[in-house]
Amino acid sequence: MRPTALLVALLLVVAGCGGGDDADDAIVVSDGLAVVVAWVRPTPTGLTEAAIYISIENRDAAPDRLIAMSCDRCMVMTPHLTVISDEIASMTEADPDQDQLALVAGGGVEMEPNGLHAMCLGLADPFELGERFDVVLQFSDHEPIRTPVVVEDR
Repeated sequence: MRPTALLVALLLVVAGCGGGDDADDAIVVSDGLAVVVAWVRPTPTGLTEAAIYISIENRDAAPDRLIAMSCDRCMVMTPHLTVISDEIASMTEADPDQDQLALVAGGGVEMEPNGLHAMCLGLADPFELGERFDVVLQFSDHEPIRTPVVVEDR
């Protein structure tokens, strides 16, 4: 086998193996916490708010809590909870002291449509399909995690 072909084959094998905490297609893994999903829908021009969906797993870190989020694209980011009662949806700010933001060992925080989500308020420019931007997640004890968010039409 030629040296160039051998090098290419070796690189493909190494790249396919992955390694450490980065397995499972996680977006970001940091000291036992893994951000495995982070997305937002495209927003129409003129809309100044959007719901961002982020899922965080506590794979093997000490119990912790998501306490804040920030993004250069949003003036304010806060966790919100959609509540549906009598077929009417309403939204309230999630209380950081409640269990929905707790990251117990082996558990996580699951943000999804019609449930817990990160509310982006004061959006100056619309989120456009295919675009990526960063969100910083802050925790009670863990170092902040910067994670990419992708704009998808789900």
